[in-house]
Amino acid sequence: MSTEASARLISILSLILTLCQLGSEFKSQSIAQKLPDEEARALYAVARTVNSETPILSNYTSVICNGTKIISDFGDVIGFCNCKLQNGTNICHIIRVKLSSRSLSGVIPDEVINLTHLEALDLSGNQLTGSIPTNLGNLSSLYELDLSNNQLTGSIPESLGNMKFQLLRSLSGNQLSGPIPETLGNITASSVTSDLDAYRLFKLKKYMASVDSNFNLDLSNNQLTGPIPEILGNLPFIAYLDLSNNFLNGSIPVSLGALTYLLTMMLGRNEISGTLPQILGNLTELRYFRVGSNRITGILPKSFASLTRLSQFSVAANNLSGPVPDFIANWTSIMELSLGGNNFYGNIPIGIFSLSKLEILAISDVGDSHFRFPPSTNLFNLKTLILRNCSINGHIPAYIGDMSLLSNLDLSFNILTGSIPDSLKKLNLSYMSFSSNRLSGAIPDWILDGNVTDLSYNNFSKLLFKPSPKVNLFACCCNSSSCIDPTQIVKKNCPRGKPNYHSLFINCDKRSFHVYIQGERKLIDFNIIDEAGGPNKPHTENFTAINVNHSTILEIHLYSAGEWNSSRGPLISAISVTPEYKLGKGKHLSHLHTALITMASTIVFVLLLLLLYAWMIGWLGNTDRSQEIDIGLEKVTLKQLKDATRNFSKRNEISQGHFGTVYKAELQGKIVAVKRLYSHSDDRIDQLKNEFYTLKSMSHQNLVQLLDVYNTKGLHLLIYEYMQNNSLAHALFGKSNFT
Repeated sequence: MSTEASARLISILSLILTLCQLGSEFKSQSIAQKLPDEEARALYAVARTVNSETPILSNYTSVICNGTKIISDFGDVIGFCNCKLQNGTNICHIIRVKLSSRSLSGVIPDEVINLTHLEALDLSGNQLTGSIPTNLGNLSSLYELDLSNNQLTGSIPESLGNMKFQLLRSLSGNQLSGPIPETLGNITASSVTSDLDAYRLFKLKKYMASVDSNFNLDLSNNQLTGPIPEILGNLPFIAYLDLSNNFLNGSIPVSLGALTYLLTMMLGRNEISGTLPQILGNLTELRYFRVGSNRITGILPKSFASLTRLSQFSVAANNLSGPVPDFIANWTSIMELSLGGNNFYGNIPIGIFSLSKLEILAISDVGDSHFRFPPSTNLFNLKTLILRNCSINGHIPAYIGDMSLLSNLDLSFNILTGSIPDSLKKLNLSYMSFSSNRLSGAIPDWILDGNVTDLSYNNFSKLLFKPSPKVNLFACCCNSSSCIDPTQIVKKNCPRGKPNYHSLFINCDKRSFHVYIQGERKLIDFNIIDEAGGPNKPHTENFTAINVNHSTILEIHLYSAGEWNSSRGPLISAISVTPEYKLGKGKHLSHLHTALITMASTIVFVLLLLLLYAWMIGWLGNTDRSQEIDIGLEKVTLKQLKDATRNFSKRNEISQGHFGTVYKAELQGKIVAVKRLYSHSDDRIDQLKNEFYTLKSMSHQNLVQLLDVYNTKGLHLLIYEYMQNNSLAHALFGKSNFT
């Protein structure tokens, strides 16, 4: 046999041998392999916490290693395994468990400690309760842990600091309490790589290519207390740190400035105080920095000029002061800039209007700025523009109408003059506010195209449309007949200027507020849960030198504090205003002046709209006997209704108002209140008929239920449920002791 033929034969034999080996290995890997009993039982114990109607695993014997996967009874992957040939025997172990969003309930079983080779455990998005097993951190191979978005309680076990490398730890969205264990700052990297710096850079590049970070510590949305541990600065690998939405206090540790590969720092909505450490300017890889809704003081450090890669920056609702730094104009990658609710002063840097990637610009409460909009801008990606209470003067620039993505526009509480630019009609705005400026000219009819618009407290000359509930026109046009003058409302609705009570009940579903009195901010980030110390407990704030007399009214404005989409927390259920003098003859109006005015005008407006709706949908009768009126579960005729009020007798009268009289009527065992409107409101009703449909569709637990409406020329009736404790007017102006 020639040498060439021999070589060819050897090659063929080698190929056959290789194929045989591969086939053997493939066969070995594809055949389902049994797992150790203690591991199979442990995984079954975790999986069986699911609702018994839809079990993931019918029995622990069904827990097998199918190649590299563990398959549920439904045929989907719930974990991964690893098999190795040892002494001629294939040994398999569970290395990953993935049971996220499986409707798991109950507690995490202690048997999980038997998964001794476990590297990753994901039980996120379930309804797990109870505490985190204290021995979970003793799994020596575990480096990924995700228990987020459950209902876990208790403290964070210190043993979690024993995790081998802590690549991913997310415990967010639970009800965990107590302090952050200092053991979470432990880290063991020697078993992972001998070249620490090279490994950091490798992982950093991997993170930049993917939103999902392998270096993640997320403890957000819990009830954690105490300070942020200094030792967290010992985590050199960490790229994502989220401790937001807790009750953490103390200052931001200087040690966090050593996390030079950190991409995300989220510390917002806590009770953190102190100043922003200068050393945080070393975090030059930062993309997201959010510390809003805390109690941080001082200025924005000059070192922050180095944070040129920022995409989001929020320090809203703190107590920061000083000027807004010019270096912000160099953050060319910034997409969200939230500086509102602080005590900044001086000019707003013009360069901010050149940041072309900005989508959210939110600045408020900048004193002594004398700012004017620049002649041009690059902010054409904006979705939210808030420049509230920034002492801005001049005109509203027409180029705002070219911001085609804009949906939220707030330029309220400034010194803007001129008219509303017609270019704004091109926008699809969900909210627009120019309240408390000095705008003039006509209010265009395209304003009605938006969802909610506030034009109150301006100097507009006239309306080019009929009033709508979508547009706040309070004191907007006092140079015209359309003016809603607060002082005139007081004269009409506060009898002889002598109110008797000072309480207004409201519901405010926000966590914290900035409180303005007579246009001046008196409280910053006022949090009712902190101040009252618990539910159903009153809290009193004293304000002196508030000028209210016969020619002025008391104005109280509550603006949502914190980051602009924040709405977490308790309710402010009532406000009580107490004057420094006793009410009585010869005294001026009380400190509740504004509340009374607002309530009176709102009630009148609601009644008129309801009446108009009844007219438009044809609830009109020709005779007392033929017209049916709905009083809830039953219907009655107009004659029966008149009889029940004794033909609107003084004896059945409950209260009187500027627009009508309310009577008590008992029909078929049911008591209702009948409001008879005065005939001089006909013209006003006609003006409001286009808005009646909107009001009729409104429903709320704090609104008196409208039962029916009767409307003919000369007789307008509103029938609504009877309130046992009489009317608001009776409580405010009557002689009873009702409070």
